[in-house]
Amino acid sequence: SEPSVFRTSIIDLQTLQIYLIIETNTTPDTEGVVGGALEASINNNDVYYVHAFLEPTRIVHSFIKHLNIDTGILESVFSRDYDYTYQLQPEYLRALSEWVIWTDNRNTELVVGGTQLYYLDKASMTEHHVVTTYPDRGAQEQEVHGTKIVYRDGDSDIFVYDIETDTSTRVAGEDGFDWDRYSPSIWGNIVAWHDSRNGGTDLSQTYTYIYMTDITEDGETVVCDNPASQPAALDVGDGFIVWPDARNDPTYPNVPSAATNWDLYLYDIATGTERQLTDLPGIEYCPKVFKNRVYFRMEDNYGIDSIFEITLPEYPEARE
Repeated sequence: SEPSVFRTSIIDLQTLQIYLIIETNTTPDTEGVVGGALEASINNNDVYYVHAFLEPTRIVHSFIKHLNIDTGILESVFSRDYDYTYQLQPEYLRALSEWVIWTDNRNTELVVGGTQLYYLDKASMTEHHVVTTYPDRGAQEQEVHGTKIVYRDGDSDIFVYDIETDTSTRVAGEDGFDWDRYSPSIWGNIVAWHDSRNGGTDLSQTYTYIYMTDITEDGETVVCDNPASQPAALDVGDGFIVWPDARNDPTYPNVPSAATNWDLYLYDIATGTERQLTDLPGIEYCPKVFKNRVYFRMEDNYGIDSIFEITLPEYPEARE
């Protein structure tokens, strides 16, 4: 079968207009390879995305592209000398005003670890390989806020790397594999993650809870311990933690792959309270918090995928 074609689009939140950024080489060549854009990250007027060449079952080559929305100039961030394959989490490319963060597998000597963590200093256009605490375990599922990058290593421990101090600190887990922790997110000094210590794995995502910690303090807090599954992934931002939750599915609340009803739930970090955020028919997922708004995707019962915005009335001005 032919591979799917990936396209990158952006939406203007003032006009609600959608713009297609790139759609190239959508016809497979003689070897069945197509080219397209994987998921993008935007900061102000800069869009970064992974341009990939795909066969039906694998990515054969990919690299980072940059688009300046003001000028319309599209350019490669790196030459094609490197083989940026992004075979694990292409959606974790992250762009900030100062840096672009991603993982790739160019370091073939670190076979066990697979993907390694990198960032680009946009001011000097220099690239840095983050030497993590356990390089042979690799780095994946990275998120970033300010100068801090949170990531999961191959032993399912959660670490935070500080760009300013060039140090990596474990914030959840211990020596020796105990259980899966995955899909971490960071906002300021708050890190939250999915946790399967009460059953399941990162693959099954059954009986998963959500935990958080303040990296400047000891200890952790249970954000959600509902016995239903909280499927990946969550987002932390501006004082809130938001995640998809299968507790309201009438048939498979503990089997997210079979559930047909995921709702979004919100945890207010300041008050320690939880509330249901959505109750639409279908699957609500991929939440993103931005100040007093939550953006998310929803797949309805007919398989139609849409993007929604929710305004949070309890958002205090002090958090701006």
